[in-house]
This record gives sequence, C-alpha cells and structure tokens, in this order.
Amino acid sequence: MAVRGAPVVIATNGRGIAVTQTERGVPLTIAANGLGVPVVVVPSGGIPVNIDNLP
Repeated sequence: MAVRGAPVVIATNGRGIAVTQTERGVPLTIAANGLGVPVVVVPSGGIPVNIDNLP
C-alpha cells in the first residue's frame, strides 16, 4: 500500500496534535512502523484531516 499522506501515530496517552477526521481534510496515514507525528483524534475542534487507514 502506498503512503497517501504524512505519517502519524495515534497517541494513546492523549499527548499529541488534536485532529478531527473529515473527508475534505489534509491527507494523513497511520505509520505502519510506528514512527510519525503523534495525533489525538477528537470529535470536533481539531485540525481537519483525512486519515486514510483510521481503525
């Protein structure tokens, strides 16, 4: 699978950039190797992104 956007890691400790999933946001991809910018997915108020492989 080709990387579609910048690599990110979902921060389980809550310490990362707040992002909100939306179809028209900046493209991101969860890093398969665990190396990327830590993000926290919030329901609203975060940077609008489109995470390609969000579970």
